[in-house]
Amino acid sequence: MTQKNSYFEQGELEDLLARADPPLDPYSSFMESCKKKKYPTDTILEKHHIIPKHEGGGNEESNLIRLSIKDHIAAHWLRWQVFGSLDDRRAYLFRVSTPEERVKLQLEIIKANVAEYKKNNMFFYNSDFQRKQGLKGGSKGGFANTQAQWDARSRVGLKFGPIVGKSNQSPEMLVFLSKVSLWQFKGYLKKDGTYFSQAKKGPSDSTKVMFYAAVLPKELFKNVAEVLSSFAPGSINLNNVACMYKLVYDRNKRIYGWKCINTLTRSEVEAGALNNLPFDFLTEGVLPE
Repeated sequence: MTQKNSYFEQGELEDLLARADPPLDPYSSFMESCKKKKYPTDTILEKHHIIPKHEGGGNEESNLIRLSIKDHIAAHWLRWQVFGSLDDRRAYLFRVSTPEERVKLQLEIIKANVAEYKKNNMFFYNSDFQRKQGLKGGSKGGFANTQAQWDARSRVGLKFGPIVGKSNQSPEMLVFLSKVSLWQFKGYLKKDGTYFSQAKKGPSDSTKVMFYAAVLPKELFKNVAEVLSSFAPGSINLNNVACMYKLVYDRNKRIYGWKCINTLTRSEVEAGALNNLPFDFLTEGVLPE
């Protein structure tokens, strides 16, 4: 059953499935036909891995192809149908579902990952793993807060913090992270190339600046903050990103000089919303794969 969406006519995807060119399977046949396509110059093209990364595919040119949004979605649907790939099923559903449906799908993925960890006694669900992590704290043990314990907790936090953080994100945050977010920075640029917010006092010879930036969908808010920090180095304390969460819910606030002014859904971006903004903006690159 094909989920109803605005990209394809009724039965259009099923026709692709039946249009294989033996001995090629339907997906490989579709890839070969796409290689011969010449899209109009104004077509938004997305990078697609012919053999997906999750199956060992690399970034070599022979494994990459630029597809229109519609063909990209069709490619993932065909891989799902032909090879039974759950990763491609998720990729397809993320593109044709509503933000609310995407949140549910993300939660399903997280729950499935946690269930896999429990089933296979992985990470913190493994008693031996827990024991080894405890021993890294040094001979004192407990909460003596030795330097060894502090360093051990830091290493564990850096490695597993994103896994836990991902599972604890609110539905509202997940919806926000599924969109392109638009940001405004107001602050000052120092001679050494670093930035600071208006709330801070800097050198008298610093230059007042204001610019806009677009951040593509991310898995974690920390990833959003890292991109913003790359646009304005030094502006954000990346060890205290949590204080910026309120910017997701309150568009009137400004923290570290940054303010979120709007978000755009994928369909709005595809309709050209980024091209119609009344201001120029920095961005990290092309649309996500």
